[in-house]
Formats: sequence, structure tokens, C-alpha cells
Amino acid sequence: MQHFNFEFRGFWDANSNYWSPDQTLGGTFAGDDRNADQQISQDELTSLVVNGRDYYSCPTPTPQAGCGISYFAYQPGDVIKLHVWEYHYSYEFSAVIDYQTLDPAQAFMNEGYLAEEHGVIMNWMPTLGTSYFLVPTVPEPSMIAMSLLGLGLLGTLRKRRRSRQPVCQETLGDA
Repeated sequence: MQHFNFEFRGFWDANSNYWSPDQTLGGTFAGDDRNADQQISQDELTSLVVNGRDYYSCPTPTPQAGCGISYFAYQPGDVIKLHVWEYHYSYEFSAVIDYQTLDPAQAFMNEGYLAEEHGVIMNWMPTLGTSYFLVPTVPEPSMIAMSLLGLGLLGTLRKRRRSRQPVCQETLGDA
């Protein structure tokens, strides 16, 4: 099982025509390459959280709300490719959120909110200035081995120090 944190930072706002260096798209995912093809695909995922929303464990969609994963693929050395979505509808409010990293010409984030005739729509696009980070959240076996070796050495040093200290035994007489 592999666990990762990821983050895309810095997007071009296609609607307002400005660069937003602080805008992020991030999350975590876990999966197991069961078919040994050197990539984690959608059917090998065990969790996927994007911007705080758990898209892996979405409940069954209803006419009022739903979410899901349309596509996911990660191959070491490549950028995560994903497409997740959610929607919420009610009499007063409706919202559609769509995150995708499949095609640089498509929006990474496309959010639309409508509430009492007030709307906000964001269409953030990646550019050459967009940074991408992927960090394993579970240490590699070599890191675990080095940590255990270090702890073993610390324990040995502590034991040696204790054995070198003179033992002082004093008998206190009754006063």
C-alpha cells in the first residue's frame, strides 16, 4: 500500500485574467499496484481526498447531491491525472465543483455556485508557473531501517554510559 500527499500551486484565472500564485489544489491518495503495471489506477485506489473532500467514499448520488471519481492514474515520475466532481442542488442553492488534471488545456478547478441570484464561477488553468509536489506519506523501507539502526545505537550508548558510572552505596546510620 502506498500513501501520498500532493499539491498543485499557482493557477491562471481564465475568467478574471490574472495569475494567482496562492491558489492550490491538493490532497492525499492511497493505493496498491495490484496488477504490477508500475502505476496506480482508479480501480487500485483505497482513498482519494481532494481539497478536503473524500471522493473515494462518496455516498450513492441522489438528485440533490452527489460526488465521485471519473478518472485517476498515477505513475512514478509523472503528474497525477485525476477528474473528480460533486454537485449540490436545493431550492435556494446549487453548486457544481469539478477538479481535473487530465489535460493542461482544461481547468484544474472549475467551481460554480449559485445562491439567490449571486454566482461565483472560477476556472483556474495550469501554466508554466504552476508547481507540483508529490510526497510519500509512509517512509520507505530503507528509511525505517536507518531509523531502527539509529535507535539501536542510541540504546547501546545509553547502556554503556550507565555501566561506566560508579555505583555509590551509602549506608545512613540512625541519627
